[in-house]
Amino acid sequence: MKNVLSVLGALCAALLVIFITEMVSHKLYPEPAGFDIKNKQMVSDYINNLPLGAFMMLILGWFLGAIAAGSTATYLDPENALRRCRVVGAILFAATVFNLIEFPHPIWVWILGLLSILFGVFVGYQWMSKFVAGKN
Repeated sequence: MKNVLSVLGALCAALLVIFITEMVSHKLYPEPAGFDIKNKQMVSDYINNLPLGAFMMLILGWFLGAIAAGSTATYLDPENALRRCRVVGAILFAATVFNLIEFPHPIWVWILGLLSILFGVFVGYQWMSKFVAGKN
């Protein structure tokens, strides 16, 4: 049960961080009036015209969310932290791929975004491993 709860807790932490950064990004780079998320052409045009800062905010959100996931999984189950981080990282990676397929982005966003997930989970694991080890 602890393994499932640590993965779910880590995913919730990641989603919360990603949600917050995306809300900030949408305030900084709002959709145009009349924007319809269901209209694929409109979404494609919107993404193709986004400034660099919007993409960097997206990647930053994924990176910070992955750090939150890795550190949360490690904190909740330190004995099996690496295994939990691998599971959480794989789920976040798959969700990011799905997002990138559903809403086409430039190739450099694919590369940096997916690397940010992998690196972020590792950073969270490393950081929290030192914290948890210091408590014992």
